[in-house]
Amino acid sequence: MAMSMKTSTLFKARQEHIEQLNDDLASHLEAKDFGKFAQLVMRDSNQLHAICLDTYPPIHYMNKHTHSIISLCSRKINTDPAQPKVCYSVDAGFHIMLFCLKSDLQLVKETLVENLGEAAPEGQPWFAGIGCLERIIETNIARQGTEIL
Repeated sequence: MAMSMKTSTLFKARQEHIEQLNDDLASHLEAKDFGKFAQLVMRDSNQLHAICLDTYPPIHYMNKHTHSIISLCSRKINTDPAQPKVCYSVDAGFHIMLFCLKSDLQLVKETLVENLGEAAPEGQPWFAGIGCLERIIETNIARQGTEIL
């Protein structure tokens, strides 16, 4: 990120909004509003990778597997953008983390395995055969949820 701080105009613009983003994320967690939380998490992840591309020389972290999972989340699973069922966050690399409500986990599993999956090795989680998917986080963040995990 040192190079991004020096060369990316998007990085500089992000600094003006980062506190508000953090406040909004905390607010959505407290309200147990998964839909709004999910939208912000995905936009934040996209913005961080846009900063990487705006850096000179550009930093390319995401790969074809990452893009495939993002596309499935955006186009096949989240059919109603106002009420996403899954959200993704991509670290400073190509590993993607997915967040979903327990009630939507089966849909997420089926969609990913049907479109990207291979048989997971013995003793590994079901998603071990999906390139670059590091973990899926099941959560109770919802209006009808219980405690925030």
